[in-house]
Amino acid sequence: MQITKLVVKAGKTVGNPHESYSNLRSDVVIEAVPDLDEHWDRNAGMEQLRAMQEQADEAVEAELRRRLGAITRRKDMEYVRDRIESAEREMKSHSAMAERFRADAVAATNQDEEDHYLNQAEAQAGILARLANMILEFRARFAALEAGQPDPGETPAVEIGEDEDGDPD
Repeated sequence: MQITKLVVKAGKTVGNPHESYSNLRSDVVIEAVPDLDEHWDRNAGMEQLRAMQEQADEAVEAELRRRLGAITRRKDMEYVRDRIESAEREMKSHSAMAERFRADAVAATNQDEEDHYLNQAEAQAGILARLANMILEFRARFAALEAGQPDPGETPAVEIGEDEDGDPD
């Protein structure tokens, strides 16, 4: 029997961390035609197969990391965008409340009532300032994610093939 080509296959399925009943699969096939001259060594051929298998395994892991990273980045961007929109809605609501309190202060019939409404308007201003800062932070996170950088507001995820302690699964 003469060997005409070397073939290795690698594949792996991992669960999608963001969706139930959803898996990601990556498969790689590497083929090579060995140089079969009279000096070809079977042991060298086996070593070449091992190297090819390692290369295929690494390619599968790299593809899954890339795909999981893209999914995670997309989910993170959706989350951050939702938080920005929510904070902007809250700002409109608190801004309207502050305006109502100021109007009520002007219409107040005594000093205590006027002071109460002005204090309430001032409290709304503090809330508005915190919301504005939150929006700025979320916009910076969104820009980082959009640029393909890690989310500055999150801790790094565990790599595929490792558990929380960094040990192989």
